[in-house]
Amino acid sequence: YRHPHILRQLNQEQCALRKSPPIEMDDGLYKAKSDWSIQKGSGADKDGWMYGIAWNSSTWEDREGFFDTTRKRRWTRIYT
Repeated sequence: YRHPHILRQLNQEQCALRKSPPIEMDDGLYKAKSDWSIQKGSGADKDGWMYGIAWNSSTWEDREGFFDTTRKRRWTRIYT
């Protein structure tokens, strides 16, 4: 599965190296009011990562476990 807003010219490794989400939003409908920021806090490590066994895991931890194969973090941006 590939999210429809991910830049098509980037491969998985290039996406992972980006310092902001590798997406392109439709500027016709919404206008960005802020820069991207990583949501940190409860349930995430100091860099905002959460770790789980699979994408459909019902629980995510703030540190990597032995069987964890997946990690995620939430990026936020304000639009008007």
